[in-house]
Amino acid sequence: MSKDYKADKLLKKSRYNNYLLTLNVKTIEKLIQRVDKLIKENPEYCDDGNIKHLANIFTAIALYDVLQDDLTKAESLDIVKFEMWKTVEKESEKFKKIIKIPYSLKILGILLPRMFSRGSGYGWEYRWHKDTRSNDYLQFECTSCIYQQIFNKYDMEELGPVFCHSDDINYGSLPGIRFTREHTLCVDGQECDFLFVRK
Repeated sequence: MSKDYKADKLLKKSRYNNYLLTLNVKTIEKLIQRVDKLIKENPEYCDDGNIKHLANIFTAIALYDVLQDDLTKAESLDIVKFEMWKTVEKESEKFKKIIKIPYSLKILGILLPRMFSRGSGYGWEYRWHKDTRSNDYLQFECTSCIYQQIFNKYDMEELGPVFCHSDDINYGSLPGIRFTREHTLCVDGQECDFLFVRK
């Protein structure tokens, strides 16, 4: 397990960091305790590759749990959704800049496998279609996803689509590119199918 797997560090790394700054000390203490428990319960996932993913996964689970001390399940889920997507909207602006690079889909077809390899640890599997890489077309599938695995483990399947929609926000607004995905592991499929086509 990486030495960076400390509850307070993961909370700060998560997409919920700005929202957490609005919470009181008692709530933060509860979140730290919950995330610490999640770290101890999932040591196989806690490697260097998964740290960014788990910062968001563990924080979302902890936040969802703790908010239900004072709110309904539906209200808690709405906050988890809203705060996640608000941050992702800001992040998506970075993706839009990629389009300014000539032949960006071909470049993405080279860079994404490398980025995903470094940013994906235990529990992830991908299928890359090298024969489809071009200036106009990029396709790959995720066949094993730790979001699905961990949310299912804690009977919180409803959190999976929150993260799936983050991809729709990130990739769906890229100018000049159409992003489509018919299935995800967290919703209804046997895999998450990613397809990027230049308009």
